[in-house]
Amino acid sequence: MITVFTTNEEGKYEKLVRQMICSTGENRKKFPDGLYKLKDRKFKWRNMLSHSEPMWAQYACTITGDFMFHSVPYREQGNKSSLYEWRYKELGTECTGGCIRLTVEGAKWIYDNCPPGTPVRILTGDTYDKDLIESLRPPAPKNGWDPTDPDPDNPNYQPLITTPDPQPDPYAPLYDYDWEWAPEVPKVTRTTAPTETTAAPEENTTAAPAETTAAPAETTAAPTAAPTAAPADPPAEG
Repeated sequence: MITVFTTNEEGKYEKLVRQMICSTGENRKKFPDGLYKLKDRKFKWRNMLSHSEPMWAQYACTITGDFMFHSVPYREQGNKSSLYEWRYKELGTECTGGCIRLTVEGAKWIYDNCPPGTPVRILTGDTYDKDLIESLRPPAPKNGWDPTDPDPDNPNYQPLITTPDPQPDPYAPLYDYDWEWAPEVPKVTRTTAPTETTAAPEENTTAAPAETTAAPAETTAAPTAAPTAAPADPPAEG
């Protein structure tokens, strides 16, 4: 799960904004626990690694190396009715190639509200709160659509997040954190970049922790501009 905080009256990141269900990596060691800065590489559609099937994701935001926040994957770029429904039903489990998968609503919220430099703490939880995870579970997919996708063409739209987000105090002095940043995970070097119809092989061993926490880097989190084309660089560890 992902827990998001903003600043309180003292400028500390202790005010809870929201919690979101997610899926994380099968091999936790591949994506080490630690504190990372969210990068400025973000994509409305992003090619993901796969053994034998095409795989694209919406609202991908780079955390470190090839690891990202992004939606549950799709079979076709730009086709929002091509969701892998069985992968959507895996939300709340360790099943990915290392990236952190969310609903479209959750991935879009991070895409819109967390600017580059946002501290992202990767933390393996000591316990698994089944009741909390189930309380965050979204409606079931239907007709190949993620029901939380706010696209006007979504015939099954059911918004999951219905309450306003707590706003940071604009007059609070930002707490002087002494951040201890984790070493960046190196990107995987590949000789060729896949096309829209080809996907590079995905490794069997992958990692992400059981719990992820994100806090805005400043007292305000302004949306950043989105690219209009799919990236040409290698696919992420989806």
